[in-house]
Amino acid sequence: MDTFEAMRMLRVSRRTIDNYIKAGKLTPARISKRNHFAISQVQGLLHVPESPNIKSYKEDIRFMLQKVAQMDEIGEDW
Repeated sequence: MDTFEAMRMLRVSRRTIDNYIKAGKLTPARISKRNHFAISQVQGLLHVPESPNIKSYKEDIRFMLQKVAQMDEIGEDW
C-alpha cells in the first residue's frame, strides 16, 4: 500500500508516517518515486484497545466503580 492508503488506514498525518519511518516502525519500499509499505506492517500499528472480560452484571458494576475510583485518585475532571 502507498503512503496515502497507510495514512487513511491509520488515520494519521503525513508527518506521523514520516516519524514512523524514522523510528523504524515502518519500512518503505521505493517504487516509482513513491513509498509503499507492507500491509501487515501497517496493520501492526493499528491500536485496538483490549476490552475487559466481564462475566456478569455485578462484575461490570464493580469494574466501573474501580475505574471511577482510579479517576478520583488521579484527580481528573470527568
